[in-house]
Amino acid sequence: GTGSTRLSVDGGWRLPYIGPLGDLYTLTASLRGDAYWVNDVADPDNPNNSRSSGLTGRVVPQLALDWRYPLVRSTGSIGQLIEPIVKFALSPHGGNPKEIPNEDSQDFEFDDTNLFNSNRFPGLDRVEGGPRVSYGLRLGVFGSGGGRTTAFIGQSYRARADSTFEAGSGLEGNRSDLVGRI
Repeated sequence: GTGSTRLSVDGGWRLPYIGPLGDLYTLTASLRGDAYWVNDVADPDNPNNSRSSGLTGRVVPQLALDWRYPLVRSTGSIGQLIEPIVKFALSPHGGNPKEIPNEDSQDFEFDDTNLFNSNRFPGLDRVEGGPRVSYGLRLGVFGSGGGRTTAFIGQSYRARADSTFEAGSGLEGNRSDLVGRI
């Protein structure tokens, strides 16, 4: 049957910065390399269901800029937060060769916890590519006794649709589904 062995190396550089108005920036540059030795991998695009074996891989550079502007106000014993968040990410399209089997990134769920991740897949077999921007708004009310209520809503936009994401995943088009939490 199908078999694969993977070697992955990931490295990067991160530069946080606090602007004069209290806005927060984080610039991130990363490079990831994956080498696979595959055996008897089926080609999903070929109707004859041809199979491939051998060495394959990819190199994925990525540049990202995260911006947050937490606006905080206290009124008596209540604190309030309004925080717009935007993340721009750039990486090449087509980082998922068909020779690489998808063993660990099949159980994908798009939600508020991975909206601002540079790669939203849970494993290493698939990568998200192309220019994209994620944006959202976090709101919060905090009491001095420890009580709090928070809410978040956000969305993502890609310059071009990515066929890597399955239909119904929330990310199959250019604009994602809205995600949030209360």
